[in-house]
Amino acid sequence: MATVEKASLRRLLGGRHFLKGARRSSLIWATISSVVFCLILLNLFLLLDLLHTNGSIQISPKQADEFDRLLPKFSAILTPDISEDVAETIGLQKLELDESSDEETLSNSRQAQLRLDFDGRGILPSVWWLRNTLWRYPVAAAYDHTPWLRSNMTALVLLILSLVTLGLLFNLLVSRVRGVAAEMGMEVAQKLRRDLHRQVLRLGPADLCEVEQLHAVRLFTEDTEVVRTSIEALAYRYARDIILLILLVIFALSINWLLALECLIPLGACWYLIRQEILRFRESRKLLNASAESTLNLLSESFRNTRLVRAYSMETTEQETFAKNLDRLKSRLLTVNRRERWSRWLCRALIVFCTSIVLLLVCMRVLIDSESLPLAAGLSLLITFIAIHWPLKHLADIPSEKQAATHAAARIYRYLDQIPPVSQAVGAKFLSPLSKALTFESVQYQTEAGQQLLDGLDLTVNAGEAIAIVSLNPLECVAVAYLIPRFIEPTDGRILIDGEDTAWATLESLRAEIAYVGGNDLFFTGSVLENIRSGENSFSHSAVTEAAKQARAHNFILRLPNGYETILGQHGETLEPGESFRLGIARALLRNPALLILAEPKATLDTDTKSRLDDAYTQILQGRTVIFLPTRLSTVRRVDRIVLIHQGKIEAIGTHAELVKNSPIYRHWEYMNFNAFRETKPACENNNEA
Repeated sequence: MATVEKASLRRLLGGRHFLKGARRSSLIWATISSVVFCLILLNLFLLLDLLHTNGSIQISPKQADEFDRLLPKFSAILTPDISEDVAETIGLQKLELDESSDEETLSNSRQAQLRLDFDGRGILPSVWWLRNTLWRYPVAAAYDHTPWLRSNMTALVLLILSLVTLGLLFNLLVSRVRGVAAEMGMEVAQKLRRDLHRQVLRLGPADLCEVEQLHAVRLFTEDTEVVRTSIEALAYRYARDIILLILLVIFALSINWLLALECLIPLGACWYLIRQEILRFRESRKLLNASAESTLNLLSESFRNTRLVRAYSMETTEQETFAKNLDRLKSRLLTVNRRERWSRWLCRALIVFCTSIVLLLVCMRVLIDSESLPLAAGLSLLITFIAIHWPLKHLADIPSEKQAATHAAARIYRYLDQIPPVSQAVGAKFLSPLSKALTFESVQYQTEAGQQLLDGLDLTVNAGEAIAIVSLNPLECVAVAYLIPRFIEPTDGRILIDGEDTAWATLESLRAEIAYVGGNDLFFTGSVLENIRSGENSFSHSAVTEAAKQARAHNFILRLPNGYETILGQHGETLEPGESFRLGIARALLRNPALLILAEPKATLDTDTKSRLDDAYTQILQGRTVIFLPTRLSTVRRVDRIVLIHQGKIEAIGTHAELVKNSPIYRHWEYMNFNAFRETKPACENNNEA
């Protein structure tokens, strides 16, 4: 099962084509935004170092050559001034030297004389300290070519402006990464929804109980949305957080690789231990909550067994048992609370302990050797470690997002991989309209769940005849109706139209002459005119109006706000079941089918709708073969014959009067469907519903 779900995730993400299009651009934008964030940290270090050193630094003449190579333009500008200052300083100090000074004093004095002092030189101390890091060339080049960085005040203004600019740029880039991730999620969701819609059209007619359609709707709305949000989160976190984490670690190593490693080890161990503790607590809480729920269900039994308790005088025993179970429930809930508090305390203790270690290591290095790690570098390192927590926190949510996407994708692909039960045969031929008879020869049909609905059904319907198909099991009637236009295929047997097997007819020619109108069919979102045309714009407005008149739908359509241009569906008008049924009849009559199947609505119809339907039937039945799945007694009495199916076979055929007289099963069916007292409920049920 796990292998299937992993395969579903790979299929969802496109496999080896994952790093194409929007996915590649998300990585590019994420990399740029992470680099910008590192530049913000570098800028912050320069600002802190400027405030700490005030732009002052002392450089030994031994390092003069290195200084000249690092800042050639700056050195060329300062050389004359520095030489005169140094000469004057050396001359003054030489006069003050005592002749009796020992050699050690003279040596120290010469070193002091040769020291080069720079005051108020902007970020020069930072440039000099960064000379042994990977930031050496970019920072030195910026200082050498930007005069504003050589003065404290102008450098301060420039650094603050740079921080603001980089911050805005970072937010813009992160927004772009999030937008690209949203596009990726939407792209995947759109593809899934297109595939689901195509599969529904292939599988939909075969769904007798409409359970698969409801399942498809849940996949289309809920599971696809889960996939979309999960893919968006995964794309965002994989692209931005992983790259940002890597660059932050590199930035920390660039400041002081040895100290960074010493700090990253306890921080990594802390993150791992906290993560494991959170996972362990979640599993523990899940088990304890399940146990508490079981105890709660046991307690609720006392409320359902009051009659037994009172009848057998079990009040004392029941109260003791109830109190014991109640104490057990309290104990388990307190255990959950206690473990939660312990887990939180442990995590916080780990955070405090590791933070203390990192602070101690950084502060000790700053105090002991400020040249190798100045205060500004130490603060920048601490800020970097704090920033590392940001992507780590988001990356911890990846497994849950991945699991949600995997499960939803597996459910969707299981549905998409279903093979439609009906397909057009190779070499299928055009089928002429029904003119003689519709014949069922030993037809059997079994559902996928194994339920045998039809078992050797033999039936002949003459052209121009009106029949009603009834059964104690409504699915048997629906199966017969669905078999005619080949919404489903028989397990065995044949359906013939004028002696031609429908299995060898093209689906287009077969369904062009057979129209099925369901009592629960919904209308499309669109105008009334578009609903009746159903995509066939070749039908004129007058033809649509004539079909609506035959279906006795014309009058109620004219009463709508905009008549035939009234919008139905979402944000539009709604129709009553009887009106929707008549609209469906008009849609079918517009195509003038040779065979019409009418499954009447189960909802209760008003008197006006009933009379209009009866009037419509009178006109519809003329010169047309009609098969009813009736829910009204007047329809049953109207037809030429009634076919009673019981346990998959023809039980009886005749008129309403004949079957009432001769068939006990039909009388039972009539009672269950039309008797006024069939739905009488006990008073307690009526009170509960009220």
